[in-house]
Amino acid sequence: MIEYQGDSKEAADIIDCVGTIVSTPYGTMPYMRDMGISSDVIGSSTPAAQEQLFNEVVEQVDDWEDRATVSEVTFETDGKHTIPKVVIADAE
Repeated sequence: MIEYQGDSKEAADIIDCVGTIVSTPYGTMPYMRDMGISSDVIGSSTPAAQEQLFNEVVEQVDDWEDRATVSEVTFETDGKHTIPKVVIADAE
């Protein structure tokens, strides 16, 4: 889940791009093999995995989406799955 806090006219595109970045398994995007999130942290609810996921999300958004910065990553659990919520803001 991506939440946008900003006033850019490109908000929908920024949300879409960040969503693509954080939902892509690392190394699977043609011509952009350095983009994506490691498969070993996706879906894991351990504190170490959540910390690694946070770090990867911040790094990947910083690398691939110049119009946004990550301001927060929280985790919600539905009993079976841990779902990250990424809050982004306009880049300064």
